[in-house]
Amino acid sequence: RGAELLRRRRESISPRGAELLRKLGSDQARRFLRRAESRLARGGTVDGGWILSAKSDDAAASDMELRRLEPPLRCVADELALSSHAVKRLSSLTPANQRRVASRWDEPLFLDGMRNPEAILVQAFKKKTPDRIMNFLLLNSSERLLEPELVEALRGVAGTYDKAGIDALRRYDAATQRHAAAALATVDFTGIADPGSWAAKHLAKGTLLTRVPLAK
Repeated sequence: RGAELLRRRRESISPRGAELLRKLGSDQARRFLRRAESRLARGGTVDGGWILSAKSDDAAASDMELRRLEPPLRCVADELALSSHAVKRLSSLTPANQRRVASRWDEPLFLDGMRNPEAILVQAFKKKTPDRIMNFLLLNSSERLLEPELVEALRGVAGTYDKAGIDALRRYDAATQRHAAAALATVDFTGIADPGSWAAKHLAKGTLLTRVPLAK
């Protein structure tokens, strides 16, 4: 995998960076390469300076370290190739808060354009209280969060997402979002390019929720 990554990304990894990566032990190299690939995918660079300044816990977390997290957050951390240090800090959150962070970070478009998710974690855990840590991790503003059930339903459908559609879905209360999630499971999305906007449109028209009547 390391050689393949270096071949595919050689234009983004400096010669000195590539040389240092090759000198690492096999497991450490694999974990650093995962972090390197994540940085490159988000528009960052991998040079000798980054590798020389990195510490052992800056490598992508191992499978054993990831198992300390709740399953939803474990999947997000693995996909982002978060470092051992970041995973250790996330594991200090309560299970319920881990699931909240996982759902928020898995929302469509949430991480788009975020070049360094690891930096968000570093800043969050500098906060003094659990509430302030969570507020920073969730990047809370005045917007309502998508319910985990709706995030899961949208992520289960292939397609692209438009911010206006996602923002429209946010405006519904938690019960309506969960109802919408159940209704989306009955939809054939073949030919629908933007599931979020489609869901928002039919929710506004009142035709989505009728697919799954609420139990009385």
